[in-house]
Amino acid sequence: MKTPSARRTMVAIGVCIAIALYETLLLGNFRLALLAPESMDHVFGSMLDHLLQGRFDIDRAAIGSESFTRDGKTYAYFGIFPALLRLLVMPFADVTQASVSRLSCMVAMLLYVLTQLRTLMLVHVAVPPEQRSQTLLIVMLIATALSGPQIYLLGSAWVFHEPVFWAAAMGGAFNLVVLRRLLLGARLNAADLAVMALLAGLALNTRASVGAALSVATGLVVLWMALERGAWSLRGTARGLLDARVVAPALVLGVFVLAVCIVNAERWGNPFKFADFQYYDFAKRQPWRMPVILGQGELSPSRIPVSVLYYATGIPYLLKGISPFAEYFRAHFDGLEAPPMSGLIVNPLTVILAGLGLYRLVRQPPTGAVILRLVLIGHATAVILVFSAMYLAMRYRMDFAPFMTLAGFVGYPVASAALTASRYRCAWRRAAIALCVLGIVSSHYVLVIHKVWSPGVQRDIRLQFLPYAPFAHAALDQ
Repeated sequence: MKTPSARRTMVAIGVCIAIALYETLLLGNFRLALLAPESMDHVFGSMLDHLLQGRFDIDRAAIGSESFTRDGKTYAYFGIFPALLRLLVMPFADVTQASVSRLSCMVAMLLYVLTQLRTLMLVHVAVPPEQRSQTLLIVMLIATALSGPQIYLLGSAWVFHEPVFWAAAMGGAFNLVVLRRLLLGARLNAADLAVMALLAGLALNTRASVGAALSVATGLVVLWMALERGAWSLRGTARGLLDARVVAPALVLGVFVLAVCIVNAERWGNPFKFADFQYYDFAKRQPWRMPVILGQGELSPSRIPVSVLYYATGIPYLLKGISPFAEYFRAHFDGLEAPPMSGLIVNPLTVILAGLGLYRLVRQPPTGAVILRLVLIGHATAVILVFSAMYLAMRYRMDFAPFMTLAGFVGYPVASAALTASRYRCAWRRAAIALCVLGIVSSHYVLVIHKVWSPGVQRDIRLQFLPYAPFAHAALDQ
């Protein structure tokens, strides 16, 4: 007879297999085709091949229209982590020709979803028994697996998505490390901080925005612990900086910062630049884009209001062809990517829980509130960078995940307690279920729209999905 532990293990394995198969179906356009070609899926293979030769450029044929040309050499701005993953493929195939983007994206998104599910279970168990809402737990487990950007971004596995997915997985693991300790009322130890630094460093070499966020979060937590250890005195803080909880993460993160600085210096001549768009070949072929890139800057706080509206509602995309909005957008943004959609609809439960979490941190601070606030401040770095960026894209919503999910986990106990205590709990439960269904349905429909609208999807596949989103026909003519 199987023990409860063995049964839980079997259930966990079954859930992993089910999620992996479902993600494979979505990526494969509802076919189990995990190793099929994707747009620009040889980029990271070429990058790895050149890195092993001590070079930091890339084959122009692999990168295509996304090439950057500097001093006669072709470069890509993507981080090197997805390329290094191809080392696992080298014994079995030619990495410069192997199509493993779907496999990599599936594994990354699987890890992201599993870290979210594991963290959710830990948060639920930490809620006092009399305040635990089984309905909310089940609803959130289903919503986490079947709605949000983790679903609709599986429209394709082209080159832009792979770093986004892996960075999200690292952000999910980062939050799990933080919450696992704090939920037990314990302090983060040297090993925890070293793992946080490791994840931050890997993310920094994968996707700059999320990497910066995790690095800032790690730095703030380490600095706080040094100050706390030193009793907030100058001499004590100096001694605190030699504590293992400070030295270990500093050394780990320092190694990865050095690596990314070397890559940046070789690519752009500046260790602190992750991309230099004056060398961007595609923009050079479209002259109207360069004034925005070079004049308005790659990042500008002035873009934040429009960006917030875009990511929350999708309205700016609908207005981009209408005067005077069209002139304003062309002067301030390099592009607004389709499809228009509302982040509030595809992920409603997470948005509500995140709001409750931020309220809780201000008005009803939980155990470890200082650490949670510092980590959220760090995660907010990615949010601000995305809102300030010159280009607005659906995939960038994934960069909000570390901030939104951590805030949501903090807000979960508030919602759970309210559902169990309210006299209207039946109505609230029905509302939670309705929001879950809304998120699932809308996420999957956005996935279908994405498959029609995205140039990263093969044309014959886009035509197959066109009857389900006929309003996206114009995208096929571009």
